[in-house]
Amino acid sequence: MTFPSRSIRLLAWAALALAGVLAVVIGWDRGPDPLIDFGRELYVPWRLVEGDVLHRDIAWFNGPLGPWLIEGWMRVFGVSLDALQALNAVVIGAATWLLARLVGRIAGEVGAWLGCFVFLVVFAVAQQEAIGNYMFLAPYSHGITFGFTAALASLWALARAGESTPGRVQEHRARPRWLILSGACAGLAFLSKAEIFLGAGIGASAALFAVAVGLPSAKDRAAVLGFFAFGFALPVLAAGARFAGQIGLDETPLALAGTWPYAFNEEVSNMPFYRKMRGTDDLGASLTRLAATTAGMGAFLAALFVFAGEIATRVRRPRVAVAAAFSLAFALTGAAFLKVQIAWMLLPLTAILPVMALGSLRRLFRERTSGAPTRHVALVGFSFFAAGLLPKVLFVPLARQYGFVLSVPGCLLAVVLLVVWIPNWLAARRPGAGPPAQTSTLWAQRAAAAAAILVFVAMNANATRNWFTQKTVDFGEGNDRILSGRWRGEKMREAYLDLKERLAPGDELLVLPEGITFNYLLRAKTPTRLVNFMAPELAMFDEAEIVQSLDKRPPAVVLLVHRPTDDYGFPFFGHGYGDSILEWVQDRYRVERQIGERPFVPMAESKEKFGVAILVPR
Repeated sequence: MTFPSRSIRLLAWAALALAGVLAVVIGWDRGPDPLIDFGRELYVPWRLVEGDVLHRDIAWFNGPLGPWLIEGWMRVFGVSLDALQALNAVVIGAATWLLARLVGRIAGEVGAWLGCFVFLVVFAVAQQEAIGNYMFLAPYSHGITFGFTAALASLWALARAGESTPGRVQEHRARPRWLILSGACAGLAFLSKAEIFLGAGIGASAALFAVAVGLPSAKDRAAVLGFFAFGFALPVLAAGARFAGQIGLDETPLALAGTWPYAFNEEVSNMPFYRKMRGTDDLGASLTRLAATTAGMGAFLAALFVFAGEIATRVRRPRVAVAAAFSLAFALTGAAFLKVQIAWMLLPLTAILPVMALGSLRRLFRERTSGAPTRHVALVGFSFFAAGLLPKVLFVPLARQYGFVLSVPGCLLAVVLLVVWIPNWLAARRPGAGPPAQTSTLWAQRAAAAAAILVFVAMNANATRNWFTQKTVDFGEGNDRILSGRWRGEKMREAYLDLKERLAPGDELLVLPEGITFNYLLRAKTPTRLVNFMAPELAMFDEAEIVQSLDKRPPAVVLLVHRPTDDYGFPFFGHGYGDSILEWVQDRYRVERQIGERPFVPMAESKEKFGVAILVPR
């Protein structure tokens, strides 16, 4: 499905670029959460620029891709939030371009355009709940966005490798080059996060199979794997060489493994938060919700296609029919979405993505005599990549939380399914319809599907607008300004201004259990290797070692921040986890100033109660 003319094509892509720029401008400084997660993404690269080393000076449980890339960027453009947001804007542009190329190969440029529009508004710069950090402009972990983009590049390079006509690999100069590039990008994905490499590995393996299936001999297929493996080894060996020089050869394998050793830590994976993210906290309820949502959305969309077909049959003028189908679908979908939770609209991905992946393989085998053209390589790789990203959000793929990355390929495939594949399938099976009627009906059904998708986009955009307009408090200053909501932002800003006057150059600051953003904004080191002191981190690392390091380097000031942690199975820090650390603090420090409510006490009467306490040595 292509645009009808070159001028319309240029106008459409220019409009998409403008939408991306506007999204970034609107989201600038509004993405980071001032307290949760994101401060780590600023603090760690700053410390690397200052000479600290991952795993030696900073306890790290992901791959090195994120902090190393940000470190390199900041060495060139300076240490600031603005510099990091600029890097993320570049990543958004790269991911959009790669998605356009991949989806364009699968479904044509109109489908690619609509999919990229959904990506920019719903995922790239969006906030769907109180906590930020779930967007490409300000991710809770840059490993997930950088790794995702590297995985897309790997699949795109494999699609390029599949462009050559069948024959020996050595006869096609472009193919080895693209295979090596694909492997190198997959290697970068390996250095990011486990959930990203799981999807990238499954997607790349499927795409490699699609490339190899059209080759005439086992020798050629082995060469394909060899070139890919050579490329994969390049970034991994380079990272290993850097680690070996910094922390020693013995510690390098664990450092390279990144998230994987901790992914199988049952104490962490069984915490309520992660079970809720997978939908396994109440499996029966998750399956019931999945089945009901899938059936309900399927019935609703089927009705839209039927109505659009009826309109096209009864209205003789095609353009009027298309406009009427679009308007009706837009109105019906808008009314329906007022009655259901927008959060659950991507739940059917769990049911349809495995089917789509297996269907892409079936199509590949049916048409394998064509030499596995690019369309098949891209479709097979992208479909398996989408399905391979699901395990961490297995029964609750959303357009929020981890889904801001893990649901992206699946959502774009759903767009293609609704706007391209289903209308084409219905048109091919419509009995007795002549070409004019078939064309009118086809475009009316495409318009109805596009209208439903645009309502979904508009609902998500409205949620983002609602959260962004609440962010009116400056936390930090200048190039490090973060816009925050009033209920936490005002008290955190007051604490920041106090600490700015209280801390002398070189003083160290300990923030418990979370809030390393303070350390970054004040350019004050934390006295331990650990950056955050939440339940997952304390399950991964030795709490006794942390207490020992505090004995050796007691901080000048301790900041206690009210942070309920019942989503991890404990009410507060020091109530079931971190007990020895809090006891150490209470024995040696006293409260100098309290701002807002007292931390670590129940505030059930209002979720917006918040407070911090500044402690100094006794």
